[in-house]
Amino acid sequence: MILNKAFRLAAVSTAVLASSVMAESHQHEAHVHGIAELNFVIEGNVAEMELRSPLMNIAGFEHEAVSAEDKQKIKSATKQLKDAYARVKFPDDALCIVDDAKVTIGVEEDEYAHHDHAVHHDKHHGHKDDHHKHDDHHDHKHEDHHGHDKHHDHADHHDHEKHHDHGEETHRNITAHYHFHCVNPAKINAVTLDFFSHFPHMETVKVNVLNRVDIRSVELTPKQRVIEL
Repeated sequence: MILNKAFRLAAVSTAVLASSVMAESHQHEAHVHGIAELNFVIEGNVAEMELRSPLMNIAGFEHEAVSAEDKQKIKSATKQLKDAYARVKFPDDALCIVDDAKVTIGVEEDEYAHHDHAVHHDKHHGHKDDHHKHDDHHDHKHEDHHGHDKHHDHADHHDHEKHHDHGEETHRNITAHYHFHCVNPAKINAVTLDFFSHFPHMETVKVNVLNRVDIRSVELTPKQRVIEL
């Protein structure tokens, strides 16, 4: 993919500026609703863009679509996002034609939730070891053993709830990739992105730009949708 290759080359040839762009490009763990990130590369006659956003910004929710209504929302949002000519507008005289447009939805696990789950897993096994030791202790009273079972059941129930919560902390992202072929790339002096009209939950798009001139970052909002090149 040209986009990835271009950013890697930029990181090597322009260490200070490119590294800051790439660092910002890979800070996905924040997963802030209302904010999306877009990498934009122009190389030769090719213009390539990749938008990464929390699913909430596009569909209005992040849980798994189970109901017919939610599935329809996902289908409609995906169709709108995949419409490259509507989302990305180049100058007419640049003669940019869409070669490909793809949209994918992925799951991003919360790192802290995963850590908590691992801790719980270790604690659970440690508890099982304690239980075996308890069985080996023949002088322990039956009443205490019964109480231990109650405690064990309560712990299992509590751990199950924690495990359930862990699943609910999972984030979902949506990625849109646009690939254009431009007959006159030198005519691309500005590009207008129209995500805000159709996706009201989208508040900010952080754009990393790499073209024949420089590398820089710009921030787009509903009132500022144009990338000046």
